[in-house]
Amino acid sequence: MTQPKQHTAGGIREMIAIALPMMISNASETIMTVTDRYFLSQLSPEHMAAAMGGGVLAFTMMCFFIGILGYSTAMVAQNVGANKSELCFKVTFQAIIITFLAYPLLIFIAPLGILIFKSSGISPVQLTQQSIYFNILMYGSVIALIRIALSNFFSGLGKTKIIMLSSFITMMVNVLVNYILIFGHLGFKPMGIKGAAYGTLIGSATGMSILIIAILRSKYAKDYPIANALNFDKKIIKKLLKFGYPAGIELFLNLLGFSTMVLLLHGHSRVTATAATIMFNWQMLAFVPLFGVEISVISLVGRYVGAKQYDIAHKSTLSGLKMIISYSTFVAICLAVFPVQLAEVFHPNHNEELFIQSLPMAISFLRIVSLFIFCQSIIFVFTGALRGAGDTFWPMVISVSAHWSATLGLYIFLKYDNISPPLAWGLLEIIFFLVGSLNILRYKKGKWKQINIAVD
Repeated sequence: MTQPKQHTAGGIREMIAIALPMMISNASETIMTVTDRYFLSQLSPEHMAAAMGGGVLAFTMMCFFIGILGYSTAMVAQNVGANKSELCFKVTFQAIIITFLAYPLLIFIAPLGILIFKSSGISPVQLTQQSIYFNILMYGSVIALIRIALSNFFSGLGKTKIIMLSSFITMMVNVLVNYILIFGHLGFKPMGIKGAAYGTLIGSATGMSILIIAILRSKYAKDYPIANALNFDKKIIKKLLKFGYPAGIELFLNLLGFSTMVLLLHGHSRVTATAATIMFNWQMLAFVPLFGVEISVISLVGRYVGAKQYDIAHKSTLSGLKMIISYSTFVAICLAVFPVQLAEVFHPNHNEELFIQSLPMAISFLRIVSLFIFCQSIIFVFTGALRGAGDTFWPMVISVSAHWSATLGLYIFLKYDNISPPLAWGLLEIIFFLVGSLNILRYKKGKWKQINIAVD
């Protein structure tokens, strides 16, 4: 297997080669989601908010397993670094086994989501639409989970261009199908929010198919023996669960906290719900590409820790930091300078009065978010480096503490201090950043250099 030259290993060029396709891939996923919200906003602000609330909770219910599956990236990367290529796809196949075990449980707990919606105080119109969207996504969750497991195989190898291609085609299919189904074109009856949910599943199935075809190519079948990997491996499953469960718990609790924040804002008033949804849409569009850099840091740090080249692993972390600061600075400037224009994108064809009332608050939200994205991006890099090295427990504790401290703060600010929602969100972000910064201190202590997750 070809290794990068010593003078380029861990450098900015190697980071860009892996991270840029992942950023484009994540951006494609986000554009797809924001486009769905835009289509639904043309029906009503309640439809847009329903897709936001339903989508976030569906992802929250899947995210424990997504976190476990996500750790296969680091395991594949460390096995690449340790020159154990024959084990790479075996790790991925164990992740797929976990997916099929997880699916019945997800279907079983889906009714809990409806109970959460009913207790959140959202409007009856939003409740009906949100429940429909949520249920369809939950029943199709197995498609999303398998696609994630397959993507993690390629990200662990550092072969991220195929992930970018898969995500781009997924986006194109999703946007086209959603447009047809939501509004009723080409002979289809208008399906509204049902069409948005079905379009999401069809797009995801298309992306999954592309990844399967790529894995079955002779190149990967030769370098990473596929046929020999298609069996249950107790040892790999145990390692995947041991190092992946903190990431799964972290993602679940963090998304549960985020879902609670969404519900708190949506339950505050219809104006706040509309303004917050506009803010969340743009925050997600700006924020999700950062996960691409984090995944790339996990992949590179995991590879060089597996090869016991800790100085190059640290160099990779610094390269990720340079890249993410450049990106987040650009995004922060756009959000701070053009909040009016960004908010106006979601101007509906109907129910204009509600949108007009929410516009000043949406502008305030967007300006506050611009600072949050810049600060949080720095934490992302160091957290990714810790995960790539196998240090997952304490980053989980720190990240969960940050999310739930912020959630509790938002609840207090909105319910008892009676301050404006944008100011409450700003105070929340300060809490989040201060607690999350502990991951930077943990990285500097260097304990991550003593962990090995490559399969023996």
